[in-house]
Amino acid sequence: MTPKFKEIENKKTEAKYPTKDVPVIDGYDYITVTGARTRPWVVDKMQSWNPVSGHMLKASWGNQYHFVNQSIRQLQQFPKPDLTNYRIQRIHVVFSTGYSTNDRKRINEYTEKHQARIKYVENVDQLIAFLNERKSKNRLIKKLTVYSHGIIDFFSFHYGYGIVADETPGLLGKSQIPQILEEVFDFDAVFESYACRTGISVESEDFTAQKGEAGQKNSLAQIMADAWLIEVKAYESRSDYTLTYGSKSEINKARNYQKTIKEYEKASNLYEAGKKNDKPIEPPDHQMWIIRMNDEKLRNRNQRWWDDGPIMQYGAWHPVQGGTSPKGLKKGLQTYIPKDYQ
Repeated sequence: MTPKFKEIENKKTEAKYPTKDVPVIDGYDYITVTGARTRPWVVDKMQSWNPVSGHMLKASWGNQYHFVNQSIRQLQQFPKPDLTNYRIQRIHVVFSTGYSTNDRKRINEYTEKHQARIKYVENVDQLIAFLNERKSKNRLIKKLTVYSHGIIDFFSFHYGYGIVADETPGLLGKSQIPQILEEVFDFDAVFESYACRTGISVESEDFTAQKGEAGQKNSLAQIMADAWLIEVKAYESRSDYTLTYGSKSEINKARNYQKTIKEYEKASNLYEAGKKNDKPIEPPDHQMWIIRMNDEKLRNRNQRWWDDGPIMQYGAWHPVQGGTSPKGLKKGLQTYIPKDYQ
């Protein structure tokens, strides 16, 4: 539950009990941020260099597209936007590095399908500038989610890209948090991090002996809560994107779901023709499985070319989960609130 924070500034007033004059706000933004397609490159035991492409061999294509598929899913979780006066707006911010021309076309298409606007950034400075533009536009951020790699004390939007370029422009850490204006967030705004270990500040693989004490009070999550005076949700553990594309059994069901559709349609036709007494019951989660069936085909088609990836129109099948490492930490998203409100 979002804490009922005390009023801090004239832009952050409780609607029920305002105590100051409030400037006119033109709208509210729900923003999801997608990390770059920069899954760490790996060296194959038999061949470390691909003479055809001229690139080192890369890890799983799917892993490189976890972030964008999760953000596409997230867009649909945001409140429905107002497309007449943009009082409520969905925004998809994407770190552009690594995505192919075809990838971008699909990201644009699917973002638009979910009634959101797209914004590409090349580095953290551009992300900060974009967020701070809310002030001059008289808009407030209601919710901000991040899907990216995370290392202790940093979001790493270009993680794993160091083999071909400097990763520093993709690092957002504690020292930069104050650069993002506190006044661009509404009083009840929520920030959610789906990056690894945003909620701790100590590097270790086992905190059992420390009884779970991992520097939470000095974590990136707490720094953001204190700087922006909002609620922050983050993992103490690493984050787990394993089910982004579904489990093996779910993938198999999606691939064979056309048979279920035909059986249901046949039974429905017989009923409507008066040749069947009992009206057939729609299969459980029928519309969801139709979407998954189509998206499973689509993502395979989208990665047909060597440099394109398995982007889905409706995004991830499941949300991100909390991982199992490091040991000895709390499970699931943890809530961090400003120290002044504790």
